[in-house]
Amino acid sequence: MAKISDLSDELLVKILSFLPTQVAVSTSVLSKQWMFIWMWLPKLEFGFRVRSRYACLRDFIDKNLPLHKAPIIESLCLSSFCGLLQPEDLKSWVGIAVSRYVRELSINYSSYDRSVALLPCSLYRCKSLVTLKLIGKKILVDVPPTVCLPSLKTLRLDSVTYSKDESLRLLLSCCPVLDDLFIDQDYFKLVNIPQNVSCSLYSWKSLVTLKLHGEILVDVPPTVCLPSLKTLQLLCVIYLNEESLGLLLSCCAVLEDLSIERGCNDNVKANESSIEHMHMPELEEADISLMEDIAKDIEMLFKSITTVKRLSLKMSFNGGNETVHRDGIVFSQLEDLKLYIRSDNWSKLLVHLLKHSPNLQILNLLLDYPVSVSSSTTLR
Repeated sequence: MAKISDLSDELLVKILSFLPTQVAVSTSVLSKQWMFIWMWLPKLEFGFRVRSRYACLRDFIDKNLPLHKAPIIESLCLSSFCGLLQPEDLKSWVGIAVSRYVRELSINYSSYDRSVALLPCSLYRCKSLVTLKLIGKKILVDVPPTVCLPSLKTLRLDSVTYSKDESLRLLLSCCPVLDDLFIDQDYFKLVNIPQNVSCSLYSWKSLVTLKLHGEILVDVPPTVCLPSLKTLQLLCVIYLNEESLGLLLSCCAVLEDLSIERGCNDNVKANESSIEHMHMPELEEADISLMEDIAKDIEMLFKSITTVKRLSLKMSFNGGNETVHRDGIVFSQLEDLKLYIRSDNWSKLLVHLLKHSPNLQILNLLLDYPVSVSSSTTLR
């Protein structure tokens, strides 16, 4: 029987790549053969979570990252909470990763003090970068005019801080092959995607996934065209006008996964002319959350999502006699329904959905609001 020590270094690196970085590094004490095997790992992940271990981990990375032997760093993930990681260290380590042709970079950084993490300019000119995820309002996105990210396909900007109004425009305008975009903005600061960026963003032929969360102004131009978009999330965003939502949904012909959450500050209501032109024949999954009493909007929205197989509904409506689901609306392919109980009239909607969903197999009822649920209600 062959011993693990008889395996080639290349195969050992492959084995270690399935382990967390910390565990892989610990194998260096096994023998001389194992001492430097981990330094060929293409994927690295370091997390600063315990204050007492910060100095030790910081010195370890500072010493070994510049000497890392892998010619290409496939992935570098750095996370720090409560200000344990110093901004200058973060900037230095990201610069090293860029020089090693990093393909995926993920940074989750938070701090209680006023310091912010400024990333190196070289990051915004990294031709090898395919995935960039920046999480935390203490990350300062300061995009230079020379930005160029020709390989970037996935971009996540989660509650980051922009150094100037131009930063987001510059960044998005220089990602020609981007197909997965996620922007989550702090609820206390409205982010306006500039008009010239909006025109290109909502006409991005390669875009497959678009997720906009929080205080983001959605300004959909008449030229909207998203022929490849399969996943769309619009959670508590602010629409420029009443036509924005309908206009956007009407131009997503291959959409498969839709999530909409509209809160009390929502400034748009769907109108009949925009809803009736929605064409989403490929839609298989929808997650809808509506916070206001807009029964007519709900009915029109239902007409546009009748092809779904999985449907999750969170809705609050107060009209005692209003019909929120007409008999002509049939969910012929619906198999999985999740209904959040948020008002006293929830049973009316449930009865209509059960009546007009002939292929329903799974039903989940979740209490999401302090309403009265009669103990005599029976589902058959």
